[in-house]
Amino acid sequence: MKNYSNSIMAELEKQLKTTHSNVDYPIHSSQQAIKATIASLEQLKAFFKKHSFTSKSEEIEFFKEIKPQLASKLIFYNEIYNIEISKLVG
Repeated sequence: MKNYSNSIMAELEKQLKTTHSNVDYPIHSSQQAIKATIASLEQLKAFFKKHSFTSKSEEIEFFKEIKPQLASKLIFYNEIYNIEISKLVG
């Protein structure tokens, strides 16, 4: 379980780095980051629908450490997007 979630996190980090280096506008880069993060969360969700937790400690680790890492990235990029949209033009 931990290996799969680490691979999802590594893939997401790689996508975020490419997004930031290829996109010039912060609004577009935050939109792409939000889409990538949501896709990663959905991958993780689909994996855990198929596989059950082997122990209580594994379940606690997932909800206390693994999922919040991805959710925090989604919150972060949503805030960046909201800030960039509410900026005045000019």
